[in-house]
Amino acid sequence: MDIKSKSKCTYRRFEAILRSLHFVNNETVDPNNKDRFIKLGKLLPDLIEKFCSLIEPGEFVCINESLMPFHGRLDFRQYNPLKRARFGVKTMILADCVSKIVLKLLPYQGKSTSLLSSDVELGFGGRSAVSLLDGYLGRGHRLVVDNWYMSPKLAHHLLTQNTYVLGTVRKTRKNMPTIKPEDKKLEKGRIQMYTDGKLLVERYVFTYITMGYTICDTILQVKYMVCPCFLRWMDRREVFMLNSFTPHEMFPTTAANPKNTRDKPLSVLIYNSKMGAVDDVDKQIRQYETMRKSIKWYKKYAFYLLDLCVYNTYRMYLLLDPTRQRQRYKPFLLGLIESMIEPSCNTIRSGSHQRQTVGTDHLPKCCRGASGRKSYSNCWLCYKTGSKRKQTCFKCTGCAKRLCIQGEESCFIKAHKSAQVVSTNVKVLKFFIACLGIDFYKLLTVLFKIIGTCSDIDCGAAVI
Repeated sequence: MDIKSKSKCTYRRFEAILRSLHFVNNETVDPNNKDRFIKLGKLLPDLIEKFCSLIEPGEFVCINESLMPFHGRLDFRQYNPLKRARFGVKTMILADCVSKIVLKLLPYQGKSTSLLSSDVELGFGGRSAVSLLDGYLGRGHRLVVDNWYMSPKLAHHLLTQNTYVLGTVRKTRKNMPTIKPEDKKLEKGRIQMYTDGKLLVERYVFTYITMGYTICDTILQVKYMVCPCFLRWMDRREVFMLNSFTPHEMFPTTAANPKNTRDKPLSVLIYNSKMGAVDDVDKQIRQYETMRKSIKWYKKYAFYLLDLCVYNTYRMYLLLDPTRQRQRYKPFLLGLIESMIEPSCNTIRSGSHQRQTVGTDHLPKCCRGASGRKSYSNCWLCYKTGSKRKQTCFKCTGCAKRLCIQGEESCFIKAHKSAQVVSTNVKVLKFFIACLGIDFYKLLTVLFKIIGTCSDIDCGAAVI
């Protein structure tokens, strides 16, 4: 990667652009505004709108929380000991369980959080779930949530909207069944089910085991219920399950340890197999996140949104071609960065700020001086890779680079083979960014944090 190229600026210039980065003019903000995320301007609502238009989700969708790390002073900063960051800005995410694409997100900002439902009985978690499902109700989707959102009231409300739900539920929720004194402590392996004609509760105690069992389509093709149900099961720790679409059935599971092989309720197997979509988002972006230290929380959150954009790009890239399923996130991200700063793909010249588009024909051409003699110069690829330098008189007519052409594995062939591989990522990214409606080169300025440099872009007042 040629960091010395004139088409790139210094790290200090990048920091100067970052310091002056704003998304809204503070003078135009209403003094009575209570939305804290107005600092992001139209970035957040535009992204949510474009995320919703990416795909039509499948049968199963799930909602879970993601925590953006932030240790500064912020009144709606959350503490979650189960998350790796522990402190940060909480975001509730709706994701498709199969493609794992982020469909919608709702940032938490305390009492001023924008919620569509005003039904107090649903609780904050239930109202958040209804707000995230806006636009997806009435389509027969099956929602998987944890006990922070789940309640009998939410299950009944979603049933009226032709939407089904499954998840863990707290036994202290309103309208939960009353447990008899003699049944307060279940023996290991026992199961209790409760129903009021519309809801069925399953009570059980389960073990934290890494299951080697995967639910196949034949197991999921069961006769769906028309009323929610509760299940209580005792294994090691008591847990309540509530669902509104599958009856109680037991299926055998396998584990690495043969002693842990046992029968488990179908609702538990569905929950374990479908609930990890949002966790996969955190797992992918946390290792290669673009976030930088900043006392301004909205700048850091903008970097977090950028990570979600790149993650959705990766998922769309895999979805468009099933043969790419084996490609990992890191090689995709590196190929994406290289394609952005590669002069053969797009170049912005310093000073003129004019985009130079490379021609489609790449042919070797012999360079000659004014006297008609051959003009020799260092091979671009040999110099870039740090191998033994070679002098060549040929250059590519498309990329205007000096490349040696001797042999079947010449630098001319290698350079254009890699360009073809990277161009696939460029096409996907441009397609995705065009869908998002964000300026392609301004997004590059943020993404170039990963390599510590950026294109010399005229950002003006650095306001997106």
